[in-house]
Parts: sequence; C-alpha cells; structure tokens
Amino acid sequence: MGSTCGRLSERRTLKKPLEVYDWEGRFLVGHAEVEVRKEGRVAAYEVRLRDGVVIEYPIEQLREVKGRLMLMPTWYVVAEQLISRLQREPSKEAINEARRVAAVLNDILTALEGERERQRELVLAKIADYSLGDISEDDYQSFVARLQEERRRVNERMQIIRDLIDRLNMQLVAAKLGEKFEE
Repeated sequence: MGSTCGRLSERRTLKKPLEVYDWEGRFLVGHAEVEVRKEGRVAAYEVRLRDGVVIEYPIEQLREVKGRLMLMPTWYVVAEQLISRLQREPSKEAINEARRVAAVLNDILTALEGERERQRELVLAKIADYSLGDISEDDYQSFVARLQEERRRVNERMQIIRDLIDRLNMQLVAAKLGEKFEE
C-alpha cells in the first residue's frame, strides 16, 4: 500500500502495472505503476514513460480499453470537459470556448481528410506499379494490408472527432435555446 499524501490524496503502487498506449493503441507510451486516489476515487495514474520519466496523468486523460490504458489527446479531454460544462451551466465564456474547440476539431478533421486523400493517391500509384510489373504481388498485397489498417485507424479518429463536434454543437444549440427562454 502506498503512502497517504495529505488528507484527501493516497498513492498506491499497482500490483501489476497497466500498459499505457497512445489513443489509437499503436504505440506503447509506458506503464501506469501508481494509482492516485482522492476522496476514495481514482484521480490519476503515475505513468513511467518508456524513457524512464514519470508523469502523473489525470484520470480524464486516460481511458481503459481491454485491460490497458489509452492516453487521450488534450483536445479530446478539453472537448469532453466543455460538453459537460455546457450541460451543467452554459455561460457565454463556455459557449465561446466551445466554438473555438469545435473549430480546432474541424481543422483536425480536415487534416485527416487530407490523409485519406494521400492514402488514395498511394493506392493508385501502387496499382500502377503492380500493373506495370514494377512490384511483386506479395509486395502489393502487403502494402494494401498495411494501408487498410492505417485507413481503419484514420476512419476511427474521424468518427471520434465527428461525434465530439456533433455533441458540442448539440450543447451549443441547447445553450442558445436556453438563452431565448430566459429573455
């Protein structure tokens, strides 16, 4: 059992460290070795990164998936917190911040759409190479399999971002409607 830091915070070393991956599950970031509890709830994990550095990540930045933790990007966490804030107490400040975050999410979505276009161009080039005999069928099939996995990940990211944008927009509409009823 870990030591108690202050009256409300307790650190406990995990019996078995949890693997922590990037939000796509592609890269091992490190291992969560210590659980930080506040008021009886998990508030954070101390994660030892692959280079040995230890960083404490708040629970809002981590998602448990299939027995391992995924480190979520900051824009995801900010969007989730804004959605929650708008549901509880819509304010002009929160509405303006939500609009800015939605614009950032739209920029990320546009970049991912550009990535999909780049993938399409790569496929066309490989089809030409294969058709002209410049690469073997095995090389072509291997390329297609890698690109299909990459496309699946891009599509998943795009769906997550679209869902966040939709949820933010729904909260913005609800906040706007609430303003009209208060007038």
